Amino acid sequence: MFVFGIEALAQFVDRLIEWPYYGSLIVKIWLPREMHSDLVVLVEQALSRTSQAHAGHCPAVDEVHQAEASLYFNQLFSGQLTNDEMIGMLAHFKESTDNRERAIFSCMIVLLFREFKLFAHFSKRLLKIYAVFIGSLIKNQLLTNHTLDIALQNVLDSLREPADSKMFYLGIRVLAQFVDRMIEWPQYCNRIVQISHVRSSHPELVAFVEHGLSRVSQARASQSSAADGYYANDIEAEATLHFQQMFSGQLTSDAVIQMLAQFKGSTDNRQQAIFQCMIVKLCREYKIYAMYPEKQLKIAAAFLGSLAKNQLITHPTVCKICNQALRAVLDELHEAVKLD
Repeated sequence: MFVFGIEALAQFVDRLIEWPYYGSLIVKIWLPREMHSDLVVLVEQALSRTSQAHAGHCPAVDEVHQAEASLYFNQLFSGQLTNDEMIGMLAHFKESTDNRERAIFSCMIVLLFREFKLFAHFSKRLLKIYAVFIGSLIKNQLLTNHTLDIALQNVLDSLREPADSKMFYLGIRVLAQFVDRMIEWPQYCNRIVQISHVRSSHPELVAFVEHGLSRVSQARASQSSAADGYYANDIEAEATLHFQQMFSGQLTSDAVIQMLAQFKGSTDNRQQAIFQCMIVKLCREYKIYAMYPEKQLKIAAAFLGSLAKNQLITHPTVCKICNQALRAVLDELHEAVKLD
């Protein structure tokens, strides 16, 4: 199964910049450098680009733009700008066709995260302003991909600090701003509600999050049950047929990917159901491929990797499956290391 992990990873290595934590796990823990040095280099290059983008400077932004970014922060903290005004301005800057405004937006985000831990030394008044601002960025979807990952990780790290610390206070305040979005990240929610002093100091917050998780779980179970009852035979049979055609060579992996891209965006419920069924079958049964000949194993791996590369497993309805698919690669890489 190590072959499966390597082959799948090779397909979407260019997207690892979107998942820096995942990429670092592969390089630091699971990926044997001496066996796949070329792949290690590609992963490390992707991580390096991410690191440079997150470094303590604003790429392609001059000192004038940095000074203007700092001025806006000063206006926010002094009360000259309200939080809503700041968020509205940044929403405009992010989508602006003006290079200067986009540069200021990028610079402000970099400065924001660079100074995150410095706020442990600030007054609670400033902490509250900062927390509401960070939380509002998340709530209003102004942070995406790697910047969102950094923000969520910073909040999680803060919540792990002692309950009487300023960083914990900061984390709770940030979380309160975007709590309605938390059901989008079930694994993240579970990590938070497992922190003992969060449960003891803010039981109402934990109860709210757990209630949201319960609703999501029930909705998914209901959808799954309905789909199983309605499509049980016809849809699964067609999904299985497409897999057989791919493994036999009647359909290439690229052809199946193109077909699924069409099915995913289709207004035809049946095609959407086939798409979801094929993704579920792939991620549910991938360990069975350990019994397959190497040729079919590589086909399955290339298919899984291409799904990730082409963003066919990031739709909200299959986000859990996406996580399983990505995790599958790490599992197979980890398995190989244990065997060594």
